[in-house]
Order: sequence, then C-alpha cells, then structure tokens
Amino acid sequence: HYRTEFDLAQMTYREGVWLAGIAFGKVLPLAGIDFLFLKRNNYVQSSETGGSTSAFQFERYDGYIKLADDVKLHLLQRKSKEQAMREMQQIAQDLQAELRDLTELKTQG
Repeated sequence: HYRTEFDLAQMTYREGVWLAGIAFGKVLPLAGIDFLFLKRNNYVQSSETGGSTSAFQFERYDGYIKLADDVKLHLLQRKSKEQAMREMQQIAQDLQAELRDLTELKTQG
C-alpha cells in the first residue's frame, strides 16, 4: 500500500510504501500546504480473454494535496464522490487546509 505521512511538528512528509506497519520512503521537507483538492477522473481497464480484448471505462474520485513547492501528492481514490469528499474534508480539517472541489471541471481527453 502506498501511503503519505505528514509530520507537522518537524515540517516533513514521507511518501512511500506501507508494509507490516512500517512506512518506507524518504523523509522530505514540507514547505507548507497550499490546498487539497478532489477531482473526478475516468479510467479505462482492459481485459483479455480467449484472444479478444474488452475495455471498461469507469469513474473514480481522486484526492490530492498541493504543497507550497508545487508538489502534488495523491492521497486517495474512491468510487463515490460522497465518500471521497468526507475523507478529504477530514484530512483538510486535520491539516487545517482549504479543500477545493474540482469534480465538475471539464477534463481534456
């Protein structure tokens, strides 16, 4: 599992792999938090069976955080906007940061 950890007391963060209760990844300086945002994204998954290929398109809601140094980190992905928004609101509250809903913006594709 990929995980992002923030240490606001030390102003650092770590983005890495979570394995057996331990986070692996380089600790980086946290320049500050600009805002969090939620986006709606379309994904295509292909499956191949018996020589034929099928493509399935589905929609997911992805939550991100934008740091002061223009780094964007992916925080979560959920099937429903309501669940994603609830979780992002809690993260925004914990980090005392603004949350922007960008799910209605038109995406280029």
